[in-house]
Amino acid sequence: MKTRHGRTIAIVTVTAILLLAAWAASQVLLLTFGAVLFASLLGGAADWLCSKTPLGRGPALATVLLLILLATGGGVWLLASTISAQAKQLSTTLPAAFQEATAKLDATDWGGRVLDEIRDWEKQPHAGMLGQVGGVFSTTVGVIGAVALLAFLSIYFAAQPHVYRSGLLRLFGKGQRERLGEVFDEIGSTLQRWFIGQLLDMTFVAVATAVALSLLGMPLAITLGLIAGVADFIPNLGPLLAAVPALLIAFTISPMHALWVALIYLAVQVCENQVLAPLVQRRAVDLPPAVTILSQATLGVLFGFPGLLFATPIAAAARIAIERLYVEDRLEREPHGVESSTSIA
Repeated sequence: MKTRHGRTIAIVTVTAILLLAAWAASQVLLLTFGAVLFASLLGGAADWLCSKTPLGRGPALATVLLLILLATGGGVWLLASTISAQAKQLSTTLPAAFQEATAKLDATDWGGRVLDEIRDWEKQPHAGMLGQVGGVFSTTVGVIGAVALLAFLSIYFAAQPHVYRSGLLRLFGKGQRERLGEVFDEIGSTLQRWFIGQLLDMTFVAVATAVALSLLGMPLAITLGLIAGVADFIPNLGPLLAAVPALLIAFTISPMHALWVALIYLAVQVCENQVLAPLVQRRAVDLPPAVTILSQATLGVLFGFPGLLFATPIAAAARIAIERLYVEDRLEREPHGVESSTSIA
């Protein structure tokens, strides 16, 4: 009895230590998850190239990386001067636009009350999800180091996925490895499809926003379109944040201009959510909107911006793990076992 009690205490202690260690290393774990996400895309592209050409997996992966570098370099070469000029203009225009919009709001009764509430809220100590950036993401040097680490880990994971997969499976019992391997493979293919769909969504949002703003005669249209496309990686919240600088700049032109800009962003999101997402994303990840929002809120509060960034793919991976390992392997087997024991009795 004492031995069993001691084992229970030891298990609880080790579990608590592991949870505390995971909490302390949460930024690194999130970065590792991001690397797995990018590696799934690189590995999928390399596998596709292997199936279409006589290349081995190593040369195929090198070819994929080279094509990505060439595409990135070509895009930078074509748009670098325009984006650089617009980004410099944006850095000076945005603060002035914010001050002008604030002054116009402060001149109205309802706007003054809203600004007073915001000022009072800013004076209070906060630990909200948008205020937490900490860890490796808190400084410019940290961001550069995190991006470099993410890139190298993604390449290593994509180059030898079987090594890391088999090493992870060896942490579990032999009877569990086959089932866990199936679940890992399903999670990997789901994340791969989600990432491809997300890239298509982001490209559509960037191009559609830039074209629509250009037709409206909006300044900095290309840069604002790129901001909208990148921000679309974060569902729900990202598009709202991307619309803020565009609305501030448009508001300095005229309130009617700001209304048209708001309608453009709304129309792009409606097209993405109602047309593109059902065709692309929901075939890969069928997450209810409430689950997506709750996962973003929870991981954002716990881990700050990195948690918010990877909330949707983490929720997608967790859904598969829960459905396969808990719902199917446990809950759906229990009624049969209960009926059998009842009939025997």
